[in-house]
Formats: sequence, structure tokens, C-alpha cells
Amino acid sequence: MIRPDFISRGDAVAVIAPSYHLSTEELSQALEAVRSAGFMPVPSPNLERVFAGKYAGTPGERAEDLVWAYSDPEIGAVMPARGGYGTIQLPGILPEDLFRRNPRWLLGYSDITTLHAAGVCSGVMSIHGIMGSSLASPERDPLSEELTFDLLCGKVPEYTWNPGDAGRYGSACGMLVGGNLATFTPLAGTAYDFMGRAGEDLILFVEEVEESARNIDRMFNALRLHGCLDRVRGIVLGDFTECGDEFGYGSTERMLLSFTLSGLDIPVACGFPAGHAGRNWPLVEGARVRLDVAPGSAGLSFIDL
Repeated sequence: MIRPDFISRGDAVAVIAPSYHLSTEELSQALEAVRSAGFMPVPSPNLERVFAGKYAGTPGERAEDLVWAYSDPEIGAVMPARGGYGTIQLPGILPEDLFRRNPRWLLGYSDITTLHAAGVCSGVMSIHGIMGSSLASPERDPLSEELTFDLLCGKVPEYTWNPGDAGRYGSACGMLVGGNLATFTPLAGTAYDFMGRAGEDLILFVEEVEESARNIDRMFNALRLHGCLDRVRGIVLGDFTECGDEFGYGSTERMLLSFTLSGLDIPVACGFPAGHAGRNWPLVEGARVRLDVAPGSAGLSFIDL
């Protein structure tokens, strides 16, 4: 697995929009936040385009901006403006060697999970974390920003957090993959299925937003039927923001632990601060990690990053 070079303050960060567009005001705020963090934001050529009322340009225009970001030798990292929907339209029209040709750090979460999966399947690490919309939000999380920008510059975090009273105890090691459940589940069995890398033990990170309990259960069962969970050695559950509880378990986490994932005898840590609730501690997709879960404490550390 290729780890892109860490960058330095003052380096150029491409700002692209591979999914939905960001308003002009929010985009200006995001660019200024990148600049204030000590980097030079470089807007992509099609960044302010709007297509079909939602998308930041046609699939072709959004793909062109990704190719530009990975071709310009001055660019050190790539930050999407926001998620939403649309990245699943891109892998089939992007060059197959795009991520390997000039490896650089890709940031983002939510719909950007598709691009993380494509990168990992190409053998290149990326960073699940903040993006432009995070920096333009009135609920900005300074710690998430600090951790992410420090990671870009080579300061690798080691995490401990309180997983609450739900979880499954134990320790496991594997390659970290994951993100938004509704975004990566459709990739199962395709060339962009980052859970299907041959011979890899996996630590799976999952977050979700505004999904019903039945859809969350359905997606996990779809992954199970595809064999995607066979090599998962541990699970990190992030935020499940405004998700349904129509079966009365009390929370998505309790449903997963007591029902959906009850057949998996592996450690499960709840409450990792990442997802759609404002906090997004960065996670390195494709990196080897160690997960430890004990009563009242969970830890995640990166191995040889």
C-alpha cells in the first residue's frame, strides 16, 4: 500500500467538487480556512459549475477536475468541497491508474467514500476526514481540523475514546477501510470494493446519516451475503446521525451489536468521533491499525505509518 508523501505548511491543496456543489459563500469560507491553516488553496477549474441543480458540474467535468488535481505537480493534497451524491458516477470514467500515477492525500467523508474505496483498490492510502463543507460549517470542530492538518504534515495521531456502555471487547489488527455505509455498500463485488482485497484482514469503520434501521440492517446483510464481512477482524462505529429506531433497540449501535452483527465474534468499538455530527477525527484508509476495546475505553493506533 502506497502512503502519499506528507506535505508542509505553504504547500498547495487542490479544492475540487466531485459530488454536489457548495454555495459561493461557503466555498469562500472553506478556501479561507485552508489558507488560515497555512496551506495554499487552489480551486479546480470547474469548481463553481452547477449541473441539474445539485451537482458541481457534469460527471465529465467533475472527473476532469480529479484528473487535474492528480496531474498538477504543485498539488500536495486534494480536498473535496463537500459530499452529497455523485461520486459513484466517476470511477468508470476516471483513468484506472489515476491514484497510483501521482499519489497524494485525498481528504473527505460521506459521498467521498467512493473515492477512498477507489484509491485503496489502487493501492493508495487516503484520509477519511474533514472537507470544505466542514470548514464552512457554523459547527466547525477545531480539534478535527487540527488533527487533520497535522496528519497531512506527518504528525500521526493515536486515539483513545470512551465507547460508552455498548461494545464488544477484544483486540484486533488489520487494514482500515470504511466510511459511509450507504456509499460503500453498492461497491460490493465491483472493482472498487475495498473490502474485497485478497488476503487482507480488515478493521471496518462505519458511519451513517438519516437512514432507517431497516436500511442499515439491509446494507450490513448485503455485505454479509457478498462475503465482505468474512475478513473483518474488528469494527469501529462512528456517528449514526438522525438514524431511525423503528425496531425499538434504543440506538443503531445497540441494534447492530445485539442483532445485525451478533454472529460476528470480533471486537466492536462504539462512539468514534467521525461522521455527520460535526466531529471528524481523521482516519487513514488503507493503513494497518490496531483496535483495542475494553470496558470504558477504546483505542486505535496506526502501525508503521
